Formats: sequence, C-alpha cells, structure tokens
Amino acid sequence: MLMILTLVIFLICVFIGVPIFYAFGLTAAFACIIGDIPLQVIAQRLMIGMDSFLLLAVPGFILAGEIMCQGGISKRIVDFSQGVVGHLKGGLSLVTVMTGMIIGGIAGSAIAETAATASILVPELEKEHYPKEFSAALVGTAGPVGNIIPPSIPMVVYSMVSGISLLDLLLAGYLPGMIIGLSLMVYCWYVSKKRNYGRDTVRFSWKTLWIGFK
Repeated sequence: MLMILTLVIFLICVFIGVPIFYAFGLTAAFACIIGDIPLQVIAQRLMIGMDSFLLLAVPGFILAGEIMCQGGISKRIVDFSQGVVGHLKGGLSLVTVMTGMIIGGIAGSAIAETAATASILVPELEKEHYPKEFSAALVGTAGPVGNIIPPSIPMVVYSMVSGISLLDLLLAGYLPGMIIGLSLMVYCWYVSKKRNYGRDTVRFSWKTLWIGFK
C-alpha cells in the first residue's frame, strides 16, 4: 500500500509540473512520514550518493567545455581540422566530425561538444549551402561520439554505479570511438560527392596544416 501511495504522489508531482528533483524529494519525505522513518534518512542518503571521488570529474568536464567555448579553443581545433580534411569533397562536413572527435577527447560531454561545434560550424555549413536538415543531423550525430571517446561523463557515472574499473571503460572507448568517427566521415564524403554538397575542393596546404597544428 505504501508503495502505491508513493508512486501516486510522485506521478501527481510530475503531472502538475514539479521539477523531477523536488518530486523525488517530496515523495521520499511522504514515504518517510507514512512509514514512520526519520526524515534525517533523506539527507544521509543524499550525502552518501554524492560522496564519490569519481563524480568530481563531471563538473571538471563541464568547465573544460565552457572554457573551450569562451576561450577560442574550439575555433583553433576547427582550423586544425580544416587543414587536415578541408581539402576533400564535403570538407566542412568532415571538419565537423573531426572537430567533434577532438573536442570529445577533451570535454567528455556530448552536450558541451555539440554546443561548441554547432556554435561555430552550423553557420559555416549554411554559408556553403548544406541543407539545414543535413547540418542538424551531422552535428547531432557527431556530438554523441564524445560520450565514447575518453574521457566521458557517462562512463564515469556507469563506473560509479556498476563498480567496473573506470580505466578499463575509458581504454575500451578509444577504438570504437575512432571507428564511429571515421565511418561518419566516410559517409559525409560519399553523400557530399553524390549530392554535390559544399564548395569546390580546395588544395591541400602543408603551411595551413602547420599553422593549424601550432
């Protein structure tokens, strides 16, 4: 009976628009009152849940993504990617994927990666007359690659919950992340060549690549 009442209280809170965090808290408080359990248990369980060294990585990754957006690091990564693959057909779409892969290896957050990539490259994709649907799908697909290429916030959380070694999880993400990213680049090149997306192919320049690398 207590289980049913608790579920009903939670659903009512959700349906009337109470934020999920508060809905969980109110439901837990209701369960404690009905079940004659001290309310201090809620605070204790909250502290136990947050008492994890691994979770310190999450705000660090978010901070790294914000620094990249505000400090111009993302633009420099785009310039480097442009020097590597920008000369190929559909070069800007390839640059988008490569930029996402590099940022994913720094920020560890698909949201931060997508935001950093989209803010710079989506306007450029529109200037080169890529369809908006293609641009949105490209950025939305390249962003989650950051969850696979280490470091990765979901891997940190999964390691904490499951007890699996975080080092093993991070090491296991390198190869699949690279394969997914490279496969996406091949697909972008094929679609761009078939549908004539992007501007005419530009010549490869070692000077441009070196400047972007520096």
